[in-house]
Amino acid sequence: ASLAVLLMLYPLPRIPAPLTALMAATGLHHGLAWLGFSVGPEVGLAPSPKIILEGVEAGWRGLAAAPSVVLLLPAAATIALLATIETLAAATVLREQTGGRTDYSRDLRGVSAGLIMTPAVGGMPGSGLTVPSLFCWTAGGRGRAAQIWRAMVSLALLLGAGALLSMLPFAALAGILCGAVLRLVE
Repeated sequence: ASLAVLLMLYPLPRIPAPLTALMAATGLHHGLAWLGFSVGPEVGLAPSPKIILEGVEAGWRGLAAAPSVVLLLPAAATIALLATIETLAAATVLREQTGGRTDYSRDLRGVSAGLIMTPAVGGMPGSGLTVPSLFCWTAGGRGRAAQIWRAMVSLALLLGAGALLSMLPFAALAGILCGAVLRLVE
């Protein structure tokens, strides 16, 4: 995690910081594991759609158990805040790079709807990310078709490289997130 934070704060020239941090921290994790050191957990394989649907149904049935929901509220609020900040940062960077106008209210409404509805159906909340958004724009991607294409490429990577994604260590991902937050604070 520390290596990932350092590479996020002091990126190598001309290489995206999150990619460098992810590769280096993952390599270090697996190298230490190969040498016999005790390392932290990895993401693991995603559950099948059937298991996800069963989990969602069980979650809706168990929603009456308010104490467990109350314990999750601080974590949910933190994730929502981080996603909102990242989306606004992406919108600001795109506005500055393109000279276009951004409707922050519309962006916030979209993020809010996604942050509320995605977990309700068993998904992971997300946000508009600065680097992919800027990369898509500079590559000529404009409008909804570009966003749909970007989502399809992400889905294809998930389906095609799911086994590799399952080997990502949580420490590397945590380090990247901490480094991204520290860069936002800067």
